[in-house]
Amino acid sequence: MKPTEVIENTNLSYTIHVKGDPMPENVQFLKDDQQIVEDERVKIHRDPTVGHYEMLISHVQREDEGVYKCVARNKFGKAECEAEMTVSDEQLVYESLSGKGSLLATGEKAEFKWFRDGQEFDPLERFNVMFKDDEDTLALVFQNVTPEDAGLYTCVASTSCGKISCSAELTVEGSINRLFRDPEPPSIKEEMTNTQVSVGGSAMLECKVGGYPKPELKWSKNGLDLETGGRLKVLWEDEESVALVIKNVEERDAGLYQVDAINELGQAYSTAKLAIRGDNLDYSIEVEGEPEPVIHMPVESTDRVKLEQVKDNLWKFTIKGMVAGDCGSYTVVAVNDVAQVSDFFTIATDSAPQITREMDSETEKKLHMDVTIEVRATGSPRTRCRW
Repeated sequence: MKPTEVIENTNLSYTIHVKGDPMPENVQFLKDDQQIVEDERVKIHRDPTVGHYEMLISHVQREDEGVYKCVARNKFGKAECEAEMTVSDEQLVYESLSGKGSLLATGEKAEFKWFRDGQEFDPLERFNVMFKDDEDTLALVFQNVTPEDAGLYTCVASTSCGKISCSAELTVEGSINRLFRDPEPPSIKEEMTNTQVSVGGSAMLECKVGGYPKPELKWSKNGLDLETGGRLKVLWEDEESVALVIKNVEERDAGLYQVDAINELGQAYSTAKLAIRGDNLDYSIEVEGEPEPVIHMPVESTDRVKLEQVKDNLWKFTIKGMVAGDCGSYTVVAVNDVAQVSDFFTIATDSAPQITREMDSETEKKLHMDVTIEVRATGSPRTRCRW
């Protein structure tokens, strides 16, 4: 409750939120330390389940002036708040200001227009316009505000000299935002793609996100929330295109990244793996046979992974920028018109230990219950953990 000045014959509303454990059920409104009695003009709305109370006085009169108080009690004690209310009889106007100062020519009348969220409206349909003689001031007076009153209000004053305007935004607790287009649940219009980068380089995980109101984004790595800042930044290229940028990439940055887009209508997500590139691998394969054999390997040939013939009986298998996923067993098949033979080889690499799933920052369990603290790690040779 705050000190309030109310124009006579308008409405007054005091809204109170209370909480406690247990929730206070004894909530009283008082005026000048006397309990308020409801009548045709004074109403008290109660919702004790959520702790919401409102006192409404319609057509405020001079005798309503005083100190208003709200007292909430439960079995552990009480809490209270109070405010003074005064009644004003200032002149209500919505007319020209002729003769006020030198800005208006003789006989000229100023014109005032009011706008809400860019649309012109008549304030007298819902509000009061108040003029203070000693300050040449117009004021838009709100009484008994509702959530629908929220918005951007603008007053435009026009004279023969030109126009001037001022704006202010009214925010109402519990109000519903006005939407300028139909609401849409979040959607991923372009998925993130798996990315490989060398240590010390920069990685960019990009996607396109749709939805209205604009979704909130939450980033995670290996199932744990990511805090952006420092080396990790989120960049918006336009209203839909967004990227997670990781600078000065380290080995520990490798993992599965996910972005969740969330608004009031739902959520959508996209995932991508970030792999750290290592050295290049060149593996020579020598074959003999008559007629000359042809070599092939059951792997997909890309710009990074290639099998090519160097000489008549010499082939080379190349992997550029080795990543952990390249390790494993590979099969080589040699074929000519007489027969087919195959062999295999294994690629392994040493890598420093890397934690792919960190401990939960906080775990809550009841007494005498079992608790498991889980950590996941990779590395070659196989990692050993110490607690």
